[in-house]
Amino acid sequence: MPAYTQNGATCSNAGVTDPVGCYKKIFGPIKYTMETRTAWNEWMAGFMWNKKSRSFDPMKYPLDDLVQDPALATV
Repeated sequence: MPAYTQNGATCSNAGVTDPVGCYKKIFGPIKYTMETRTAWNEWMAGFMWNKKSRSFDPMKYPLDDLVQDPALATV
């Protein structure tokens, strides 16, 4: 719990307010391959439509942390 509180304070002090941005600030980038990204896009499309009744636009999520070598991926 102390680390959780400290991580929240670190993000708050840096002006980071979104969960993904805070995670990246504390733990670094989330590296993934195109195969993982494609599977995530498909899952999100179904999730957003079935749970939220709206479409999912993968273009809103840049490919900043995309890696070509699967050995470098963290997910």
